Order: sequence, then structure tokens, then C-alpha cells
Amino acid sequence: MEAIILRPYCFRDYVGVAEIWAETGQNPFTPQEIERLLKSEGGAFIAEDPKTEAIVGTALWSHNGRMAFLWRVAVTQDYRKKGIAAQLIGRIEKETAEAGFVKLGLITNATNKPARNLYAKLGYRIDEGDEYWFRNLTTEGDCGC
Repeated sequence: MEAIILRPYCFRDYVGVAEIWAETGQNPFTPQEIERLLKSEGGAFIAEDPKTEAIVGTALWSHNGRMAFLWRVAVTQDYRKKGIAAQLIGRIEKETAEAGFVKLGLITNATNKPARNLYAKLGYRIDEGDEYWFRNLTTEGDCGC
């Protein structure tokens, strides 16, 4: 397999990205939510197979002004175990460090063992002092964060 191309997300990528999120069981961002993330100086990246031009992975990042956050890392089943998620995360680490952020955080499900193993392998650690709290701001149910 040729090297995977990493590139910034563009609007035409949404269908392919949403398909990967569906395949991996993630609650997808809407096109409007991605647009909002990008307007707030966040980023979205695509991993693309240059032979097929298929989107095979994606990752997003945002920030709170002080700390950057990694969101929705996903790689399609046929391209897993090839280092693509690590490449996407590395690209985001580089971009967020260049933007002046000194810390990159993430949230993952405690039952997602492959993701937890990957993050640990890349040097991420659980911060036992922090808790994840949220409140729904609509009556539509779970925000899917």
C-alpha cells in the first residue's frame, strides 16, 4: 500500500467521514458542527488512500482557549493496524503545539479497549483528577459528546 495522504477536511468530505463514524459506532458531528469547530480555530483532518481517493480515516480537534482537545478519531476497518490513527493524532499534536497549546486532551469510552491502548501507547494518560460533566441544552436527548 502506498503512503496515506493526510490533508485538511473540506466540505465535500462529509459523506465519507460520516460513513467512517457510522462504521466505527461513533455519534457523528453534523456538517454544521464541523463548520462551527473550524470557525473556532479548530481543525479536521482526513486520511486518504491515494490509489482509490477513498477517505480511510479522520480526526478533529478543538480548544477552550487554553487546552486543545482531540475528537472523533476513526479509521475504517480495512485500514486499521497500519498506523493511520497515530499519523492523524501526530498531525493534530503538531498543529496544536504550533498554535501554542501545551496540552492535548481527549475523551474516550472506558470500554473502548483498542482506543485506550492506542492512546496509552502514544503517551496519553488518564487524569484521575478530572471528571467529565455535561448538561443537555436541548430537549432532544443525549448530545452525543
